[in-house]
Amino acid sequence: RHCMAKHETIYPTEMELEAIQRIVGNTEAALKKVSDMIAAEDTTSGDKNKNKKDSDMKKDDGEGKPRVLVGVMRVGLLAKQLLLRGDSNVELVVLCGEKPTVTLLRRIANHLPKQLKGVAPDEKYEITVEYQDACLIVSTKKRSPEDENVLSVMVH
Repeated sequence: RHCMAKHETIYPTEMELEAIQRIVGNTEAALKKVSDMIAAEDTTSGDKNKNKKDSDMKKDDGEGKPRVLVGVMRVGLLAKQLLLRGDSNVELVVLCGEKPTVTLLRRIANHLPKQLKGVAPDEKYEITVEYQDACLIVSTKKRSPEDENVLSVMVH
């Protein structure tokens, strides 16, 4: 009984969990769309370069070069479901098909706001690029007026 009471005091409330799941889900969906956009941009620019260089080359069997953004993983406390009451910072890691660069970080940062608007039009997200940490920070205010804390997702 004592353990259950202690657990209730440290475990996040349903509203906190819902808010964290919403921002993480929206960020993951937006990153998926960004990955699709970057892949489409790379294929169109790749096709133009191929056509300019060698028009006699045969096309691949639909297999182009690998995607730049391969996937997204939840890491840290979020992945292990060890969030505590009041935790407002969670982390995601973007898996890349090739070595990530500052240019790629900028490309993602340019596409992400538009995609977040498309995924969640009623939410207001602020995106900050941290070049020192090689990450993007997606943040939003919590919905309840008494809480002025900021929820943030750090995308590495």
